[in-house]
Amino acid sequence: MKKNTSKQNSSAPSDFLTADEVGQRLRLPLSTVYHLAKTGQLPAVQFGRSWRFSATSIGRLGAEPAPLRVLVVDDDTVTCGLVSSALEPNGCKVLEAGSVDAALQICRGQRFDALFIDLKMPGRDGTELIRELLGEYSLNQMVVITANPDISQVAELMALGPITLVCKPLSMPQLVECVKRMTGTYLPALPATVGACFQRG
Repeated sequence: MKKNTSKQNSSAPSDFLTADEVGQRLRLPLSTVYHLAKTGQLPAVQFGRSWRFSATSIGRLGAEPAPLRVLVVDDDTVTCGLVSSALEPNGCKVLEAGSVDAALQICRGQRFDALFIDLKMPGRDGTELIRELLGEYSLNQMVVITANPDISQVAELMALGPITLVCKPLSMPQLVECVKRMTGTYLPALPATVGACFQRG
C-alpha cells in the first residue's frame, strides 16, 4: 500500500510542509533546508522533484518560540542603532550590515523574518541587494528606507513589484508597525514617551 500511494501523484499530503515553510519556521535559508533534507538531517520525503516535511516533526524541532529575526542594511550606524533600539525591546533579534556584500554574507548562513534595506549605499545599492534576495525572500518581507528618494531608483524598484518605501527620519513606532505588518506578529506597544521622542527627531 505504501508503494502505491507514493506513486499515485506528485501531490504532498496536507499535513506536510514545503521547503520554504520549513525555512521560515526554522529560520534557515532554502539552500540549507535542501542540504539537510538530502543528507537525512531533516525528516523529509521526496514527491517528484519537491521535498516535503512532516509538520509534526518540524513542529517539534521548532517547539521553542524563537524571536523574530530582523536584518537592517544601512551604512549609517545611527539608523542601524535606531532599528535595534526600536525592535530588540519588543523581542526581536536584530543584526546589522553596513553594505550589500556584508548583507549577502549574513543571509547565506541564516534566515530573517523582516529586512530593512537602505536604498542608497556606497558601492552597490539597495536595489541590487533586493534583486539578489528575491529567490529567498518576497517583497512583502522587505522595507526600503531612504533619506532622499531618487525618482529613477524608485521607479526601478517599483518595477520589481509592490514594496514598502519609508523615508527617513524613522520613528520607533513606525519600525514596530512595519514588522507587525510584514510578519503578522503582535509586538507590545512602545511607551508613548519613547515614541514621541523619536518622532520629533
